[in-house]
This record gives sequence, C-alpha cells and structure tokens, in this order.
Amino acid sequence: MKRFWMLIPTIGLAAVSPAAVLFGNLVKDGNTGMDGSSLINYSNADDDWVLVARPSGQTQLEHAVVRPASGWLADSPDYRWIGAESLRGNPGSDLPGDYVYRLQIALPGTFDPGTEEARIQGRFASDNVGYLFLKSYSLAGSGYAGSLLNNAGASPSTAGAWTTFDLTTTPAQLSGSAGNYSLDLFFVVNNAGTANSNVGLLVEFTDARIQSIPSEPVPEPATLALGAGALGAALARRRRRS
Repeated sequence: MKRFWMLIPTIGLAAVSPAAVLFGNLVKDGNTGMDGSSLINYSNADDDWVLVARPSGQTQLEHAVVRPASGWLADSPDYRWIGAESLRGNPGSDLPGDYVYRLQIALPGTFDPGTEEARIQGRFASDNVGYLFLKSYSLAGSGYAGSLLNNAGASPSTAGAWTTFDLTTTPAQLSGSAGNYSLDLFFVVNNAGTANSNVGLLVEFTDARIQSIPSEPVPEPATLALGAGALGAALARRRRRS
C-alpha cells in the first residue's frame, strides 16, 4: 500500500531507503503511477518517486498521480502520470523552474560491481523537457551538466511522445556497499517560461537485468602472428637503412 509523506523542499541525496524499488520488480512496480502490478488511484501519491527539489514557493504535492493534461500521452494499465495535483487528480498550475524526481532502486544482495553491471531500459515523457541522471543531478544554472539523456527533440512534444533510454551502470554510479548496493535515478523536469503551467512525468521500464561485464577480447593466434610478422619486417627495414 502506498503511504502519504509530507514533502519538505530539499536538494541533495538521501541514504538508501527500505522503500526502494527492488531491481527484480522494476518493470511495472517502478513505473510512475504503479504500486506493484496495480495502478494507483488519481490524487494518491506515488511514494516510489520522491520529489527532492522544486522551485521555492511551490507547495503542491508534485508526485501525486494525475490525469493526463491536454497534449500528454494517454494513461495505460501499466503506468500513469505523476505531477502537481490541483483538484481531484487533475494536474495543477505550477511555478516555472526545475522539479527533481528520484527513484531509488535496490540491487540484489549478491550483486558484484567487479564482475556485473545493471542494465535498465525504458522510456519517458515529461512536461516540459526532462533530463535523466544517475546518482547525482544538476539544474538549469549549470546547463544540466552530466545528464545522460534528455527529450528536448521529442515530436510532437516532450509530453506527447516517448523518449527511450538504455542505461548500463558503472561502479562509480552505485551507492551503498557490498550486499546493499543501490541506484539513484533522477529525472529533472524543467517547467519552462515565466508563467505557471502544468508539470508532469511519465516513466515506463521495459527491461531490467544483471549481466556480466564484458571481458576484453583476447587476440586470436593468427592475429598475434600477423602482428609479430609486421613488427619483424619493420625491424628488418630499419636495419637495412642503418
């Protein structure tokens, strides 16, 4: 069951939460507007997605499950939009600026970053432009430095079309320690312009797997012989010149 939390405006990273989405359940349970394999009712909070930063003065519940605004992609049995609720599950009128949503993902206890990597695939839409980060994030003032992907070129709009992502983790992107590794996935949604308007985020995970880190290819014997032959010929030419 989802729980309501009092949101406190803040910027920064949090410790691994016991409520983090399990990596094995990421597909479906991690989608916005989902609790396990069930849709969350409009107006209720999606507590998997935590708002960690928002414009000063914004007080609405920005991770409420909301109905699609005009021009947004439609809901489905596998996902719903989250945003700032105004009345009865409808998106609200939000201040301009950056809204930062975080999803914590708990990796399996047996995960070994020395030999394994996590691969996450999915798609997202947002109103307005959304920027995807792992572990840490930046805002408009720094040009969203470090963003892995954004949906600025989505057509007909960032909210009306999907943008796909395919992430493979590195050890530097992990939080925690052996037996307790996690990932912090951030979406920074910029509410553009100077007037209030709707803010929304829609995310669907399509695949999540733990895979072995590819090893460096070992040269074939024929390749080694060819290289040795070329080196020998070069040395012979050098001796003749001297």
